[in-house]
Amino acid sequence: MHKINFSGHWIDGFLSPLVGVSSTMDDASTVANEIKDLLTDLPCHKDLLEGAPALVVMPGPSGMAAVLLAIWHGLYGHFPKTIWQVRDPVTGKFGLSVATQIDLQVLRNNSRLFR
Repeated sequence: MHKINFSGHWIDGFLSPLVGVSSTMDDASTVANEIKDLLTDLPCHKDLLEGAPALVVMPGPSGMAAVLLAIWHGLYGHFPKTIWQVRDPVTGKFGLSVATQIDLQVLRNNSRLFR
């Protein structure tokens, strides 16, 4: 499984294409183009095109997360598993929490049953 981090903060063991990249949500079309370019430049892009599974750490801004998921589905034909960074209430440090992991493709497939 490919691990890709779009939070903008370094996470060991994950590709982190947004670390050191500055972007704003001022212009949705610019953000969409930036995200598309980031995805197509990933070293695992070809694997993802062939259906390889991925776990994606989502960006904090909801607008950017929505654009990322829309472009991801358009490029790869499926949704990735997603996870968010959360702040530990004791240490105050951010980390990944299994409780925030969502398999969007399974959720999508199950939701289609309700049509």
